[in-house]
Amino acid sequence: MVRTTILLLALLLSLPLLCQEPMNLAQALEMAMKGNPELLQERARREQATGFKAAAFSAFLPTVDATLSDVVKKKVMEVEFPSLVPGEPPQRMKIDFTRKYQFTLQAVQPLFTGGRVLSAWKSAGEAEKIAKLMVQSKQDEIRARTKAAFYGVILARKSLDVVDRALQNAENVDRIVKERLKEGTIKRLDLLRAENRVDELKGERVRGEARIVEAENLLKTLLGMGIDQKVLLSGELPDSHPPLSREGLTRAFRQGNPLLETLSSRLRIGDLKVKQARASLFPTLSLVGQYNYQGDGMKDFSQWYNYYTISLNLSFTLFKGGSRLAEGRIAKAERDEVRSAVAALRDSLESELENCWKRWLAEKSRVEYTKAQHQRSQEEFRLAELSYREGMLTYTDLELSQVALAETELRYLQSLYEWATATYSLETLTGSEFPEHV
Repeated sequence: MVRTTILLLALLLSLPLLCQEPMNLAQALEMAMKGNPELLQERARREQATGFKAAAFSAFLPTVDATLSDVVKKKVMEVEFPSLVPGEPPQRMKIDFTRKYQFTLQAVQPLFTGGRVLSAWKSAGEAEKIAKLMVQSKQDEIRARTKAAFYGVILARKSLDVVDRALQNAENVDRIVKERLKEGTIKRLDLLRAENRVDELKGERVRGEARIVEAENLLKTLLGMGIDQKVLLSGELPDSHPPLSREGLTRAFRQGNPLLETLSSRLRIGDLKVKQARASLFPTLSLVGQYNYQGDGMKDFSQWYNYYTISLNLSFTLFKGGSRLAEGRIAKAERDEVRSAVAALRDSLESELENCWKRWLAEKSRVEYTKAQHQRSQEEFRLAELSYREGMLTYTDLELSQVALAETELRYLQSLYEWATATYSLETLTGSEFPEHV
């Protein structure tokens, strides 16, 4: 009964893993586009920029204010009238024009601001455009990082498989050594070397398991998953990629790189800041309408009266402590700084594209070399094992071929991964997504 209960509990605990479908690359990318924290932050900044643009546009529209007031205490106006009797002093009389309860409605429509409002609205529009391009750039970056992390997990698991096979080969060789030691055809030194090789690979296997956990945690972070969640993947390291040309990449880079597209907007924002600073030197013309409704009691509104005014207001700041000139100098300095930063960023991106292209070519050649090396190492180990059984090779020769087999396979897997990440770096720089070739 106890055994049955334990088996049922184990089955229930393993049900989530049994029901979980392995995740492929397309599903991982979809999860990253929806749940990556960095991408969500960039999208929030885009919404913020859209809000700033709407706020800047509101400056074109009239401002309407309503005021309700209850006069608690007042001092009425005194008016002096000349005396009606010659020789008598003038008479002073108090006249109360205000009422206890007042309602005021005022509308102000700016007509001319020297270009300050227009420049602010255009600057907000350019900032919104930059925010949208930054979202696109972050999407390209997260897509490339997710692909690299996805295949990083595959690489770590494949590398562990290589270590397992090497450990299996080492244990087989250890058995062969023990058999020959019993026959007296070899010395005990070969047995010690074989046992050391087995222990070395067992330690490497522990490190391989740790690398798998590290790669999985990186992928979970990019996908917006919890660290405690299990992840099952399906896929293989791509062993080929679409043919690329330097000319095609340069053309795609200039047309599709989001960061490159932001440069013109950054320059325009710098020019608009200078215009905003100059606009503060001009007067502001506004159309103002005011409506007043007031009375002394809240019971009889027939005793209330109203009046209104419509006026053109021209305001001009005569002196502001020199702050307007200082703001102009600051704006010009910021514009010059943006121009220098834009030129540096353009050069940096073009240099990065050249470096990634060189790396892509190098990794492509490296894949071809390591693949051929691995195939030769497989045949070499097969022949070395047969020769050692027949006593034609020493254990040192067999161990060298055994180590070479594992190392060449690991180098081949690593070169496939590096070629893939070089391809994804080019995708990020060009704002493109190349088709997957597996």
